[in-house]
Amino acid sequence: MLFWDNGDPVRLENTKFCWIKAKELVSFLISKDIPSKAYLFDFSSNKNIDDSIHIPLNEQYYQRSKKINFALNHPENNSDVFAIIDSDCYFHKSYFDEFKEDILLSHNQNAVLTYQLIDIPLDKRYQFIDFNLNQEKYEDVESNIQQQNFIYRHSAGFGTMGGFFICGTKALKEVGGFNEGFLTWGAEDDEALMRIKNKQAWFTKHNKGPIHLGHSKNLNDPFYHIPVYSDKYYEVNQVKFGRKYDS
Repeated sequence: MLFWDNGDPVRLENTKFCWIKAKELVSFLISKDIPSKAYLFDFSSNKNIDDSIHIPLNEQYYQRSKKINFALNHPENNSDVFAIIDSDCYFHKSYFDEFKEDILLSHNQNAVLTYQLIDIPLDKRYQFIDFNLNQEKYEDVESNIQQQNFIYRHSAGFGTMGGFFICGTKALKEVGGFNEGFLTWGAEDDEALMRIKNKQAWFTKHNKGPIHLGHSKNLNDPFYHIPVYSDKYYEVNQVKFGRKYDS
C-alpha cells in the first residue's frame, strides 16, 4: 500500500482505515496457509502511521511509478506474487476467499490480474463507514451496487495496473518495473501493463475489485495532474507512449 500526505485529512483517514483492512486480509491468507505480508509505504515528509515504512521523498511531482518501484525493490520483498493497492482502497471480507484464489491464479499460471473499483463518493463516506470503529456497513454498499447507485469502474480505464493489481514479482522486475519517466498522474499503469503482458498471461476481473473511498482531487495542482496525452503532458513527462506515439 502506498501513501503520501498532501495535506488532506480525508486521505489520511481513508488510509488508516484501509490499512487495517489490508492487515485483516493478510491475516486471512496466512490462516489459509498462504504466506503473506502487508507493507504500508509512507512517502510523506513526516511519518503518519506508526507501523508504516517511512521513506520521505519530498518530490515535486506525483511520481507513482517511482513509489511502486520502491516497494517492488524493497529488501523485505522476497515474494513470488506482488500486489499494489492504493491507500484509499480496501477489500471487504466477503471477497477474501476469491482474493485467495486470485493469488493462487497469479502464482500457478504466471499471470497479471487487473481489476475494477467500486466508488463510494466523498460525500457518502460517513454514511457507509464508521472511521472511529473501523467498521463499514457493507450491506448498504452492496444494496447501492445492486441498484447501480455505485458502479464498478477502473481508475484510468478498464484493465490497467492502477488502483489495484496482482502480478509476479520476478516478471515485473524483468520488465524494469514501472517507468519512472511518468511524473504526473496517468498512463504509467497502461504502459506497465503493455510490457508485463509479454511476460505473463493477463486476466481482467470484470465487476470485481476493491472499494474505493472518495477524496478530494488534485486537478488544479500542475505537479500532480496534467490532462493525459496533452501537449503539456508530454512536455513534463519523459515518455514516448500513448496517443502521440500510437501511429
